Amino acid sequence: MDARVKKGGAEFTERQKAVLDAALSLLVESGDGMTMTAVARRASCSKETLYKWFGDRDGFLTATVQWQASKVRSVAFDRAHLSISKLSAGLKQFAADWLTVISGPTSIALNRIAVSRAGPENGRLGAIVLAHGRFAMGNRLKPLL
Repeated sequence: MDARVKKGGAEFTERQKAVLDAALSLLVESGDGMTMTAVARRASCSKETLYKWFGDRDGFLTATVQWQASKVRSVAFDRAHLSISKLSAGLKQFAADWLTVISGPTSIALNRIAVSRAGPENGRLGAIVLAHGRFAMGNRLKPLL
């Protein structure tokens, strides 16, 4: 993974978010057939721009999964003023966001592709989806446990 990949959706520029949305749209439409050329064409940018921003294909896929995962809002609590009602409301919001995102067509397509390409000879998408999807969601909840 390239060092230029960002952590969390808030760090992407509006233009990068538009490019990542174009990639997610292509993943839903064409599944595993998505190419960097197709993303560049859909997003009206050059492949060089994609590689400059994201490093390589794995870096781009990582950013795409991070962007999708960022649609689940994080739960932020002030431990000094934490109450059962605030904790419950925050966790319910997190769960509702997470269920909405993972049951949507974009996450279903991402997971379907990751499963179909499982294995060391087929790239790293499965590991990327696990690390920046499922495991990232768990890490967001760790401070509350």
